[in-house]
Amino acid sequence: MARVTPPPDPIGRTNSRQLFLHCAYHEEEMALIAVAEKAQDIAAGFNTFLDPVPEISTEITGLISECYAISSALRELNTAKEDPRYVYEYDYVARDVNTARQSLEYTFHDVFRLLGGLGRPSYISQRTAYYQVWREIDDHFYHESNFSLCKRLEYYRLYLAEISCNLIDGSASAFQIQSIEY
Repeated sequence: MARVTPPPDPIGRTNSRQLFLHCAYHEEEMALIAVAEKAQDIAAGFNTFLDPVPEISTEITGLISECYAISSALRELNTAKEDPRYVYEYDYVARDVNTARQSLEYTFHDVFRLLGGLGRPSYISQRTAYYQVWREIDDHFYHESNFSLCKRLEYYRLYLAEISCNLIDGSASAFQIQSIEY
């Protein structure tokens, strides 16, 4: 979104277009931070799987790592968006950032919904409950995209890193970004 704002109203009122641009920009900023916080919440949720189901700890640790890396990447993009050195460059990547953010929101919505299965009352052991929810998550993402949630989060992380490199360093090429899209 462009940061160019129209001149103020000659009689001192706030220009409605200026107000609209400010609100839209603020919403996007808050949305990036909100998705970054959701990634951290999901990481915390998966952390609870480590003790009850130690045989999947490698996969769970990978998911936790990807969630924190995504959170960090979103925060880095949000910070770069605020930096006067990158204002104009951000306009070129804003659409890609927004697409990734919206896609992450859908993915995280599915994860939260599936993690909600842990709150169901049951007469099975904690280990069995966690393992069943893990299988539901794993099956859901394999059926949806033919790869695991961890692989999907890895794609998001790489995509956000390439956008960030393109924005900050000017080093990512369009070919590099397209090559990690699935």
